[in-house]
Amino acid sequence: ARDRRCGFYSWAVPRGRQPKYLAIYADLRNRILEGTFAPGQQLPSQQDLATEFGVTIMTLRQAIAELEAEGLIWVSRGRGSFVVDQPLRVRIGNLTSFAQQVTAQGMELETRVLSIGSPTTGVTDARAALGRARGPLTEVHRIRRVDGRPVVSQRTVMSADLADQLDLDHLARRSLYEMILATVGYRVDRARETLRAVVLADPDADLLERPPGSAALLSLRTSFSTDSTPFLFDRALLVGEAASIEADRHVDRLELSYNVRSERRA
Repeated sequence: ARDRRCGFYSWAVPRGRQPKYLAIYADLRNRILEGTFAPGQQLPSQQDLATEFGVTIMTLRQAIAELEAEGLIWVSRGRGSFVVDQPLRVRIGNLTSFAQQVTAQGMELETRVLSIGSPTTGVTDARAALGRARGPLTEVHRIRRVDGRPVVSQRTVMSADLADQLDLDHLARRSLYEMILATVGYRVDRARETLRAVVLADPDADLLERPPGSAALLSLRTSFSTDSTPFLFDRALLVGEAASIEADRHVDRLELSYNVRSERRA
């Protein structure tokens, strides 16, 4: 039968033949759909739920895995399980910064600068994108958290000449696009972006609080100035179970966006 409230499908299984973990999954699923567990709310601990249902932790984890696979919850290692909230909608065709798009939707963005230095991976791709076969490059690695949840691991590469003119230590509080415009006068005019599915490996999995091997979206984006000069190359990883691509088709155009579900704290 189809649940019209949320668009999910449910299947009737004779109770006598239903595995315990499926019965627990169905019970927790109903609580989520009925609002007993609200969007953004943390579920009781696995130990507490296992005690409530009278099962082992292993059985309870099977039920949790089913809820996560259905996209009803997300699980953070060391923190617990949370009901998914409204998605953050990021327009692929929009050239406003990630920070501007997040705050415009009333969500809290926290940016942490992890490192500033020479890139250690993806150097060949960065040089090709920026048209710089030689010369030093600078990479800024940031983690972007939306409403408390890490959703993007972003590595931005630029020429060292450009980086030397910027106060990159203030990127936790300022948009890089705005900083570049104010400092050197480069205004982003267009961008070329490629998205593909990948799996997370350490240390990205740890940074995004996901198990190694979890699904992710990889975005490779080159930003161009008004004179068609490529000046930024971004390699961003978005947590997979929280991210999806949406197409809005019109007669004369196609608009794409990726949606990122975040934890909405009470």
